[in-house]
Amino acid sequence: MKLKCLWTLLAYLICLSLSACSPSAEEQAATETQAASYAFATQTALAPTATRTPTPTATSTATPTITPTPTVTLIPAPSATPYGMSKYGNPFVVFTARDERGWWTVFGTNLDETPLQYYSVSSGDRTAHMPVWSPDASYLAWVEQDALAMAYYYVVFDLFNSQIFQPSQQPVDSNAKFCWTYDSKYLVWSDHQPNSREMDIYRLEVETGEITDLTQDSPVWDAFPACSPVSDAIAFVSDRADGGKGTDNIWVMDSQGDSLRQLTNTPGWENGRPTWSPDGREIAYYHSGYPGTSDVAFAQGGVYVVKSDGCESRLVVKDDTLLFGANEAPVWSPDGRYLAYSAGLDESTISVVSTLDGTLLWSSELPGRKSDLSWSSNSAYLLFTNEVDMINQIYILAIAEPRPVPMVTLPDNLWGMFAP
Repeated sequence: MKLKCLWTLLAYLICLSLSACSPSAEEQAATETQAASYAFATQTALAPTATRTPTPTATSTATPTITPTPTVTLIPAPSATPYGMSKYGNPFVVFTARDERGWWTVFGTNLDETPLQYYSVSSGDRTAHMPVWSPDASYLAWVEQDALAMAYYYVVFDLFNSQIFQPSQQPVDSNAKFCWTYDSKYLVWSDHQPNSREMDIYRLEVETGEITDLTQDSPVWDAFPACSPVSDAIAFVSDRADGGKGTDNIWVMDSQGDSLRQLTNTPGWENGRPTWSPDGREIAYYHSGYPGTSDVAFAQGGVYVVKSDGCESRLVVKDDTLLFGANEAPVWSPDGRYLAYSAGLDESTISVVSTLDGTLLWSSELPGRKSDLSWSSNSAYLLFTNEVDMINQIYILAIAEPRPVPMVTLPDNLWGMFAP
């Protein structure tokens, strides 16, 4: 199998050299990133290592406002696939599925391979799940469970050095989604405050394993961090402003917990699940209120976009179902033209809309609960997990086509993510 993987990598590199005799600096950088991604399929997991402890800080400023809708209608136009490149952009996907032991394991696959092959990326005597690529695809992180200690830990795969390691011995909340900072230096997530039911935002330094509570100055609820893809900025949700528990707002800080800014200010309304645009200039989020009690001055509920400096916010899609039915943050396509989001509880629907005017481009018809949305690097495909009767299946949707199809045949698979 290793020989086959190495041959695939060699053939890919030869193909690249034939397709561009004198590549630009941009093409060379893209080639290096893709080559590193291809290399992950040939690796064997190494044994983990560890150590660590914490320190924090924070200060604050604020500005908000909410203003109306925009214009323009967007129609998805499929673009030609350059010779030697994949129709997916980067065809590598990582996901979680059960292995032959029945354990959750992180797998990788190359969608261009026929027949499709699955490579076990995690290994050892722990279950592993929730893989997340770093922004430059040089690292892959996931969560592993120590069954004896009933504890969960972050594990990192350094693709360039072919090394898998555990940065910290400190357990984390296994259910919290996490993100990489733009420089691939930190992992960021939310977890319970010590001896409290409230939440804080935490940061793990990958190189040293040091864990820092970034919002320890705040006695209230801080959660749902989202890392900017291009700068040292983390958006998150907090109820620290006026209104308390009935009012969540979007805030931004840096990776040291400093430079706090409040982006929304809508007393009696919930603003949640922030996510950054690919250029880092805007943040999409859900705005929802409590019928009959929330101040009508801040209606309507729906998907909004706010400038990263908080100076302007606009409604993209009116949707009053988001208060209890938003499973996760909306997801921007890499070209910035679309937002995909899932709404609903046991039965949920994915909507793909224009970021300019909210025009609906696609809506899912599959029964089941949908989550874990991920765009291909060329914005042409969307992955999502659909759960029916406790069984999960990853689907892949070509945006120009009406129906998604199952991505893999492994039983009970979920958390699919395209490489950047």
